[in-house]
Amino acid sequence: MTMTAPKNDPVRNPLTQSQSLIFTGQILAGKCPLYNMIYAFEIEGRLSPHQFVRSFENLLNVTDALRLTFEVVGDGSFRQVINDMSDFTLPIIDKASEPDFSFEDWSTKQGTSYLDPSTRIFDSALVRLTESKFGWYLNIHHLATDALSFPVLLKRLSDLYGQLDKGIKSRDSYPRYLDYVSYEAAEKEKDNDVSDYWNNELERVLPPIALAGNRLEDESTNSVRISVDLGARRQARLAQLLEDTSFRSLTKQLSAYNFYNALLSVFVSDLSGQPGATIGSPVHNRITPEHKNTAGLFIEFFPITTEFQLNESFSEVIKKVSVESLKFFRNSRPGKAWPELSSSFNV
Repeated sequence: MTMTAPKNDPVRNPLTQSQSLIFTGQILAGKCPLYNMIYAFEIEGRLSPHQFVRSFENLLNVTDALRLTFEVVGDGSFRQVINDMSDFTLPIIDKASEPDFSFEDWSTKQGTSYLDPSTRIFDSALVRLTESKFGWYLNIHHLATDALSFPVLLKRLSDLYGQLDKGIKSRDSYPRYLDYVSYEAAEKEKDNDVSDYWNNELERVLPPIALAGNRLEDESTNSVRISVDLGARRQARLAQLLEDTSFRSLTKQLSAYNFYNALLSVFVSDLSGQPGATIGSPVHNRITPEHKNTAGLFIEFFPITTEFQLNESFSEVIKKVSVESLKFFRNSRPGKAWPELSSSFNV
C-alpha cells in the first residue's frame, strides 16, 4: 500500500501508540476495510439539507481529527498531518422516489469501501429517504476515531447546525486532537513503575486459548455480531445482585466490570481448561475534561490476567478479579500499550 505525502507539505506529527498499531495493521491488510467505523442514523422532522451540508463543512473546520492523513516517511516511521478539506462537499443523495430502498443495506454496503489513510480518513453522505426523513451516513477510519468520539462529533454537528439555524456565527473553539498526541508523547516518558508493572504482567499472560479444543483457522475479516436481549427482569435481577456485598465494589461501574470480567473468565476457563484467563480490556484514556470533548482515537487495550482454580466458587473468582482490576486501572496510562501487550491475548 503506497502512502503519498500531501501536496501542501504540512507539518508532520508522530502517531499515538494506538494509531501506530492500527496503521501497521492497515498496511499489512492492504486495501481491506479492516478498520472502518460506520455510523448510520435516520433523521425525521424538519431538516434543511443545504444547512446540514454547511454544518458538516464547519464540523470539518473545527475537528482536526477528521482532516488527518497518514504516511510512511523516508526513514520508515509513521507521520500524520492535518490537511485542508475545503474541497470536500457532503453529497446529498435522493432516494425518496425508491420505495424499496433500504438505508441500512446501503450503509452496510457503502461501509465496505476502503478508506485510504493517505487521502481522506472518512466518507459521509446525507440521503433523502422521504420528504420528511433523511439518513446520515458517516464512515471514519479507526485511526481517527473510537466509540466515545462519535457523541463528541454528534454534539458538535448539532451545535453548529443550531447556530446556522439562528443565524449565529460560530465562535466556539474545540480541543485539538494533536494536543492529545503531544500529551501522550510526554506521558510515555514518565512512570517507569508503570512500565515495570506491564513487563511483569506480560510474564503472567496465559497462553492463547483454543476454545473447545479448536483453534481459529479462518483468517477472514468477516464477523457476525450476535446480540442477546437479557430482558427487563434479568437486568433488574443483575442490578440487584451487584448490590450484594459479595459483588459490590467502589462504584456501580466497577462492580459491573468485575462481575462480567469474572463471568467471561470462568466461561473461557471452562471451555479451554486453563486455570484462569487473560482478557484484553479497553481503556478510554479520556482523563481530562478537554480529552472528553476531543474527537479522535484515544482507546488502548491492555491484558488483565486472573488466575484461579476450576473448583473455586464464583464469589472467590470475583474477589480475585477485583484485586486485579484495581491494579489494572491504576497502571493503564496513555501510550503504555506497546505491541507485545496488545498481541498477548485473544479474548
